[in-house]
Amino acid sequence: MLCAIGLFCISGCSVRHADAVYGKSVQQKIDDTIAPLIASYYPKLKIEPSRCEPIIEIAQGTMGTCTLPVNEVPLNIRVASAGPPDMFKVDFGGAFFFDMSAVERIIETTLSNSYQIKGIAQCGNPRERLLKPRTYFSCKVLGSSLVRSMRLMTTVTGQVFVFNAPGLKVKSPIPGSLLTLHKDGRTAIAPGAGVERFIQQVQMSASSASANFTIKCPEEMDLTGTKHGACTATLPGLKIAQRIGVWIDDAVGFRVRPIDAVVDRSKVQRMAQDDLNRRLSDNGDTADARVECDKGLIVVEPPGTFDCKARAGGKRYKLVVEVENFQGAVRWRGIPLDGRP
Repeated sequence: MLCAIGLFCISGCSVRHADAVYGKSVQQKIDDTIAPLIASYYPKLKIEPSRCEPIIEIAQGTMGTCTLPVNEVPLNIRVASAGPPDMFKVDFGGAFFFDMSAVERIIETTLSNSYQIKGIAQCGNPRERLLKPRTYFSCKVLGSSLVRSMRLMTTVTGQVFVFNAPGLKVKSPIPGSLLTLHKDGRTAIAPGAGVERFIQQVQMSASSASANFTIKCPEEMDLTGTKHGACTATLPGLKIAQRIGVWIDDAVGFRVRPIDAVVDRSKVQRMAQDDLNRRLSDNGDTADARVECDKGLIVVEPPGTFDCKARAGGKRYKLVVEVENFQGAVRWRGIPLDGRP
């Protein structure tokens, strides 16, 4: 079963000095972007201020590193050069953030849904990890004589794939015969009701699943060969449903992934305003920027954009927010309007 954990990699900006940037500015960017996004998905984690060297060299072909302590685990944050206007960016360097408590819940939900087994998963230390795609690891399972451990793999989309438990038959809403047909190159028609139940299981296992949602799929879905299907997820506060892509990968089985990103515009408003005011302060100007976005959630197909309003220095700007991927990573740029208040 494939279960999602939400992750973000955010681009940053600051003052550039020759082939280096000031560590203090990088720390501010990490603390204002990456840290809040981790906290929004994992509010119980203790996230301390990031730590950088005073000057970080990021000449072409080289990259610097800062650390972000999460539950006292120092996570490496990559600092890389970027073109104007940002001049540098901060991210996880191609890795994804995983909280082992959330992974353990995914394993326990998988055991319950797929095998009707009640077990307690233990993934050990460190509890917070940055893992590259296609990293394999195992977690212990206590409380059941039928399974002692579960093997997992991180995917290129920042999710965890839970391998089948050896010797146990999966009780999945997706019939195993469908996967066999697909692997043999024959027509593979998935029942919509089964796909709906599968997506609900995946979403309930995800650490970010906190709201009620309704999944709707076509009555039948042709997933033969490279064909993809699409279902919709309706969430409270959304005027437009989020689309969920569905397909079969012979290497790992039945797969689902959001096509659209769901973005909280209130969070973008806070992050953008803080970022603009920091830029003004760094340049010696009055930090009087104000950003105003429409309220609520918005569904965007990445790469896509939506607009907010901004004011600074008595002038008006259109703030174009760029949604980079289905996980909701964003960046923004201001476009001056007519120059009048």
